[in-house]
Amino acid sequence: MEFVSSAVYLKWTCTNNHVAHRWCSQPILNRRVHSGDVLFSAALLASGNNFQKLSLFAKFLKLPILSVSSFTKIQRTYVIPTIEEIWTKHQNEILENFRGSDVVLLGDGRMDSPGHSAQYCTYTFMENETNTILCIIIMDKRMTGGKSAVLEKACFKKGLQFLLEKGVQVVEVVTDAHVQIEALMSKHTLDEKFVIHFSRLLPGIRMATVAE
Repeated sequence: MEFVSSAVYLKWTCTNNHVAHRWCSQPILNRRVHSGDVLFSAALLASGNNFQKLSLFAKFLKLPILSVSSFTKIQRTYVIPTIEEIWTKHQNEILENFRGSDVVLLGDGRMDSPGHSAQYCTYTFMENETNTILCIIIMDKRMTGGKSAVLEKACFKKGLQFLLEKGVQVVEVVTDAHVQIEALMSKHTLDEKFVIHFSRLLPGIRMATVAE
């Protein structure tokens, strides 16, 4: 008996040590990839877990799992492209439902850490009436010249332009108080889309009307 990643192999040999049969506990996919390794990688990524933590857990349990290099390769080759394909298809179906309708967008960003040490920003746009997520933008500060302070503004601009290019008729955008986003919209820097007005609704809340 031997372990290869998360799979168990059993082999039958004769008295002359010739292998008569070899059995694997998991279905083998193309490129000799074990299905269990793919499922493990997909579940780990989709659940937001950390490979190092699960690897340590498996070590104490004496549970054989795939190596970090195998996990990284499977993630890059199979899991991430599949998730992106499914998300893109789902997002296009959602955007098609709102095509031709006036849309009020609610937007907000979230950093991975407070202050100027943030590495990533996730910005989400939601449709006001149905609470449907229309767009999620994730950016690394390396995409903004290493400046964490401008991450949220960059995500906002990228997300709004994406929705406009997809034909979403944005009539209003509501965000929390953000000086850079306010300045961005007041200066009409969103390509051919510009702000008609920018007014205070409630303390800490801004609304902007966008038109062509």
